[in-house]
Amino acid sequence: MKDLLRASYDRSAAGYDARFRDLQRVKYASLLGARADALGPFIAEGGRVLDLGCGTGLLEEWLRDVGAAPRATFVGLDLSHAMLAGASERLRARVQGDSERQPFRDGSFAAAAAFTVLGILPGSPARALAELRRVLAPGGALFVSVLGEIAGGPSAFRAELGAAGFLVRASCACGQDVGFACARR
Repeated sequence: MKDLLRASYDRSAAGYDARFRDLQRVKYASLLGARADALGPFIAEGGRVLDLGCGTGLLEEWLRDVGAAPRATFVGLDLSHAMLAGASERLRARVQGDSERQPFRDGSFAAAAAFTVLGILPGSPARALAELRRVLAPGGALFVSVLGEIAGGPSAFRAELGAAGFLVRASCACGQDVGFACARR
């Protein structure tokens, strides 16, 4: 199933930005703030931030456009090679991989962002959340959005966040998504 999804994203990578840029920017601003203030403490000099399901690097583009050019190192993880190729000018560190088996050391990121990736990919959001908790440093932040129509709804996803070891600090509507700002316990 993941091979089919990867192939689909590989085919759609060339038109991804034109189709989804504006939609994604609404999500980023809604959850992170108009100037990405929520990320501020985590993008300090030398910090590392994981962009899970980074696609073509639209989050990093938006950060630069709103004047929050990160001093942190952003690492993008995506299932699709073609999406990562599209991110080459926006995102220096790119890794092709699976959200359920992330190729990073424990506690290696200060923060992570996962916009509209969990609940879309085949597999288990619970396994992906466990991996996110593993790669985040204690007290690290997770900014995650999921489609408002995911199975079980936003309240079920909030419960999954708690079961995975995240404290939900805030939630909000993010365009077609529901977003959650969380801390790793």
